[in-house]
Amino acid sequence: HLWAHADALRATGDEAGANAVERQLEQIGEREDPRGLSLWLSTHGRDAARALRLAEAEFAHRQDAHTEDALAIARLRAGDASGARSAMALALATGVQDPRVLLHAAAIGERGSPGVLGWLADPRAHADLVLRLLRRSTVATFEAAAQDVMAQPRHEIGKKQQRRGKVA
Repeated sequence: HLWAHADALRATGDEAGANAVERQLEQIGEREDPRGLSLWLSTHGRDAARALRLAEAEFAHRQDAHTEDALAIARLRAGDASGARSAMALALATGVQDPRVLLHAAAIGERGSPGVLGWLADPRAHADLVLRLLRRSTVATFEAAAQDVMAQPRHEIGKKQQRRGKVA
């Protein structure tokens, strides 16, 4: 959990300590937690090619929602938006409710949460959670998605999905 440690150090103003922990994460992450390192690289906008390679290698051994999530974010950072949406749709199809996955889905979705909500079994039940996560994000891609989403009234999200025939 070096990623969380680095974030905690940075939150307390210890930039040098956070940078040291992040260097350690990059050195040992590939060996000890390739999926986690891929996510970290992707969400921090670093080394997209390495993040994609790690996610693809991990997916060859472990096909689960969290690995699909890592693959989706890595594909997005590598410029493959279509592949990112496909991987995220598969992750969400498992029924995963992890807030981080929903946050990533909102960033990948059709310019924000309306696209993501269409992938979920019960979009209206998750709209508030996705919006709260987007508001708290400090990652630029997620911040852009949040701006798009926040420009829409929340009650309109469910209505749009109903008009598209996505909500029962």
